[in-house]
Amino acid sequence: MIGASKEANIFTPMTRHRRENVHDIQSLRNILTLVGATDRKIYFAASYRTQKVLRDNVLEISPNVIVVDPIGYQEMLILMTNSRGVITDSGTVVEETCVLQIPSLQIRKATERPQVYDVGSCVKVDPTRPEDYPHDVVFGKLECLYGKTWPNPLGDGKASDRITGDLLWRLREEKFSRHKPSDYHLDISRSFREDAL
Repeated sequence: MIGASKEANIFTPMTRHRRENVHDIQSLRNILTLVGATDRKIYFAASYRTQKVLRDNVLEISPNVIVVDPIGYQEMLILMTNSRGVITDSGTVVEETCVLQIPSLQIRKATERPQVYDVGSCVKVDPTRPEDYPHDVVFGKLECLYGKTWPNPLGDGKASDRITGDLLWRLREEKFSRHKPSDYHLDISRSFREDAL
């Protein structure tokens, strides 16, 4: 089974990129206060834009938070699979952690991936309402997820087989309709307009 390492107690990787979590300074402060309230080490892979906001606003970062430059996808996967959990505002990361059986903490008002809440793989925090998310409760929930498993609500892992089969069938049967602008039943001319700059 893929999942969090049994020795994963040192780092919890964190990503932060949404405008509402980076450019809303009060939300960013609330996030930094939250992650500073745990005794876990937080490995914060911060975008250069986020680092600039942190510097420009002289925001205090707790000693347990290690801010590093952005990292690659493979490095992030290694960090995720060797952690107790992941803190993020990314919809994609909470999907990946759900499939990999890694607990996650999603810091945002709403998500386009509610399935992660349905199966109980993810804890939510709205950074605009810190009073509704006591730090000890949030991290208690995240810790309780460690070592648990949940069903994968995001597909059966056979999408590439279905796509390949469909493409081969369309190629054999010459059924590549709806791949030319003239084949669509909706007016798509707006998609092809110039940028007007």
